[in-house]
Amino acid sequence: SELLDGVSEELGLTEKVLGIETKDGSQSLVGYNLRWAEWYLVKYGALERTSAGVFAITPKGNKVKADEIKSIVAVV
Repeated sequence: SELLDGVSEELGLTEKVLGIETKDGSQSLVGYNLRWAEWYLVKYGALERTSAGVFAITPKGNKVKADEIKSIVAVV
């Protein structure tokens, strides 16, 4: 929830956008996509899961440049 709050604030997401749910209505679409982003970043080695729902940025993650982000999905 902290990640969702931070991303929402950083991107200026409205309540309307945050209220969009996945097709099955089980969760917010933004939250769903954030969980996929976490998964890709862990597989890439930019994040590590330190405990349930808690992540830390790795040294590799600190070196990722903005222009490399789109290639992470292809690499994983």
